[in-house]
Amino acid sequence: MTNTKTPTRIVYFGVGGSTGKTSQAVNQACEWARRGLRVRYWDGDNQGDGSTYFHYMEPPTPIGEVLAGVETIEDPNSRTGRRVATMREIELPVFRPTAEAAEELGGLAPEEPGQEDWLRRLTIVPSGIGISGTTLNDAMTAMTRDDLGPEKVLATIESIDEGRDEADLPDIEIFDLPGMVGSLHYLALKWAARGGTRGGRSGVVLVVTPDDKAMGKHFWDALAKIDSVSKHYPIAPVAIMPTRVTTNRGRFYVEMYETFKGNPKLENLVAPPVRETVHVPESFGARQPLLLWVPDERVTEDQTAVADWLKEHGVIAA
Repeated sequence: MTNTKTPTRIVYFGVGGSTGKTSQAVNQACEWARRGLRVRYWDGDNQGDGSTYFHYMEPPTPIGEVLAGVETIEDPNSRTGRRVATMREIELPVFRPTAEAAEELGGLAPEEPGQEDWLRRLTIVPSGIGISGTTLNDAMTAMTRDDLGPEKVLATIESIDEGRDEADLPDIEIFDLPGMVGSLHYLALKWAARGGTRGGRSGVVLVVTPDDKAMGKHFWDALAKIDSVSKHYPIAPVAIMPTRVTTNRGRFYVEMYETFKGNPKLENLVAPPVRETVHVPESFGARQPLLLWVPDERVTEDQTAVADWLKEHGVIAA
């Protein structure tokens, strides 16, 4: 039975290396927020690039410390004087009222009128290295030593909305995964399978680039992994996003793209392409998503086209 109260959960799965997965996840999160959806971004990458994009280079408590059970919160009632933070406590706002506040606390300040509303609809569960030095990879390693480790980690992740009124839930949650497939990928797929329909349709977004590494063997391996999980949990791809597409596309890309579009199992999953442009690495360096950095550029319009496609296909509701 579909859960209508739980937020829609979308996993961003990079196929191959340097596909632009995090850039796509961050910028789509911003575009969906601009359309009126409340979006929670989970940075599931040990490097914390998504957190960096939202100007949280050194978050107070990253997700790895919570999942590893590291005591980071001062608590005079605890035997040690500290306790493990809750997921809800480490969730951070993206909106900051001024550039000075963003510089001091992290997050983003609006650049132009009208941006405050959608920035307020974004939150982030950050990754990176915390004060203890514990990373998300450390937490995943610890998880494998416990027979019930995956269930405990999943329960901790899902505890973020315990006690929260339904009206205060996000519409959509994005889980941005690292490029190297590991235990976290299977966990995130199971998490997404438990998602709801508040803001669309839960599932997996496969981000690919026009090369043999991403659109060849790695792509079919990724589909096989999703298919293996789907035999036990209701999870499936909802989109294939071609990214870093150059204006002068080569013969190989054209043939591969046509293969995707001509495959009856894939043709309805291929979203519009996102072009290769210097604005994307620039925006990351500036800690500014495209809607803030270059709101009127064609690559930002690509994000709108992808979101329109996702709406047409029932993946997002706005």
